[in-house]
Parts: sequence; structure tokens; C-alpha cells
Amino acid sequence: MNIGKLLTIVCAMILSVCLVFSISALTVLRNAVAEADRVRQETEQMLAVYKKSDEPDAIPVQADPLKDQPSEPQPGPEPQGFCLREMCGRIGIFTSDDHLIALTDVNVDLLPLSDQESLRAGIRLDSWTELRAALDDFGG
Repeated sequence: MNIGKLLTIVCAMILSVCLVFSISALTVLRNAVAEADRVRQETEQMLAVYKKSDEPDAIPVQADPLKDQPSEPQPGPEPQGFCLREMCGRIGIFTSDDHLIALTDVNVDLLPLSDQESLRAGIRLDSWTELRAALDDFGG
């Protein structure tokens, strides 16, 4: 085999490797753009809900919305129940009259399909104890 053919084969292999890396980089870039668009849409949805609210601080976002709450509520106005529902891909905690209390950091898409369906329909709970247990079950 002469040197010319060998150089041609080596160049073709190098070009093939470069092409594979270029395609991989473009795929990663496309996925990043799609993820950024999804995050933007979720943010717009959350802002729309926030703007509809009467209270400016009605949508606190924290990892454990009940962490600082006692195991049972303190005396005072108390919701008659709660509802866990999917909102913007996360679990939203609502009062029984559909006022948002908090959004958890639990990603609904990572839960089993039966849990996802239940959350999309809404899970009604009657007490703080049931709410805490349900959040613990979902990893919240």
C-alpha cells in the first residue's frame, strides 16, 4: 500500500470522527435549547398564576413547604382541607377552596404513572397529618 492511499484513509477516518463529534455537539445544543424553552414556558405559567393572585406572597416556593410548620396547626383560621395537584410539572399544595399555598420541588414527571394521574386529577386531604404523610410519600 502506498503512502497516498494510507494518507487518504487516515484523513477519511479523522473527518468521520470530526463529523460524529459535530453531530453530538449539535444534539446537545438542541436539547439545551429545548430545555431552556420548557423552563421559560413553565416560568411564564407560574408568573401568570402569580399575577392572578390577590396577595403578592401567595406563591412561596421552598423545598419543604411544611418544614417550619408544627405537626398540627396553631389556633386561628384553618383551611377545611387540602388538595395536592400538579402545577407546572411540580406538586402544588392548595387549600380546599383552590388557593395555592406552596409549590414543592417534587417533579411530577419522575413519579409513577398512577401517582401522576392522581395528582393531575387532584388528591383531596382532610388534615395536616394527611397532607404531611402524602408529601412524605411523594418525597416532598
